[in-house]
Amino acid sequence: MNKVKGLYLLAILLLSSKFSDLYSQINPSTSFTIFEIGNNRIEVLNLKYKEFNIHISGDTAVFESLVFDSFNGKTLAFSEGLQNVQVKVKYGFSLLQYTTDDVRASPISYFKFSDWFDLDVNNNHIKVPNYYGNTDTLRVHQLMGFENMKGIENWIREHDFESIRNISFESQKSFFKKLIDDKEAYEECCQQYIIQAQKFLSSSIEDYKSFADLNLELYPEQIIIVISGTSEPGTLFRKTIIEKQNSFR
Repeated sequence: MNKVKGLYLLAILLLSSKFSDLYSQINPSTSFTIFEIGNNRIEVLNLKYKEFNIHISGDTAVFESLVFDSFNGKTLAFSEGLQNVQVKVKYGFSLLQYTTDDVRASPISYFKFSDWFDLDVNNNHIKVPNYYGNTDTLRVHQLMGFENMKGIENWIREHDFESIRNISFESQKSFFKKLIDDKEAYEECCQQYIIQAQKFLSSSIEDYKSFADLNLELYPEQIIIVISGTSEPGTLFRKTIIEKQNSFR
């Protein structure tokens, strides 16, 4: 059974890889104009804009990530007619709850904003820090003053671990109780899930000392970028970009 399952997962990975390559070919990265300010514009470079629901109203643009792409590590560019440009960013963090292997991780009911941080402006370009580290851009944890991503986790632990642990524990308890109630559906295919559920339900909340113990993963659910300055006639402007990231795992 495990061998068949392994071959099945391998086939999915191969197909996913081919799909990702094909998807990149039919949905290439491109620049996207977010705001027009007179004859000037603010745009984001190398964005697969078709992977977002985009809502632009007045001075605010909301990008809801649907698939894979995000503003992490992207570059914002603006026209030379925009002067004295200043940029600040803050991040809204949540946590994904993992349970059994066949269930997609989902966010728990927790959300915390970071402070505001200034971003450098160089030659009319703004580099957005990268959370996951798959580009050469400044990392989010470095922007926040931490040595590594664990620093962000420790910052959240210090302030909110008890409430997070309660939320996660109750969520998992509910999930595994339902699994046990329906354990006949798992007896032939997935005995390990029944064992996992029984083990969790026999545990105490005090047994869980970390996010890893709770099978939680920290991720940035929101990025808010505020760009301000003056346009050519000397008019002040202030624009806000909000990205709401998906939780696909």
